[in-house]
Amino acid sequence: MIGLIYVPLLLDYLDSEIWYLVNMSSILVGLSSLILVWKWIRNKFTEAIANGKHKLARIYVSTTYAILIIFFW
Repeated sequence: MIGLIYVPLLLDYLDSEIWYLVNMSSILVGLSSLILVWKWIRNKFTEAIANGKHKLARIYVSTTYAILIIFFW
């Protein structure tokens, strides 16, 4: 989020090529963070299903939806 805030402020001071590089790097960092969260929740979901804790698995699914909504909002 910080990258998306300070990039427009730096636009006046940087060349357009550098600005695009900074913008793309902030997007890639956000997507890689989302991938890490996805893998963690997927592993926890699989573990909960394997142990027969279906209520916990439902919590993991709703948490995943909440994270995706927050991230893409």
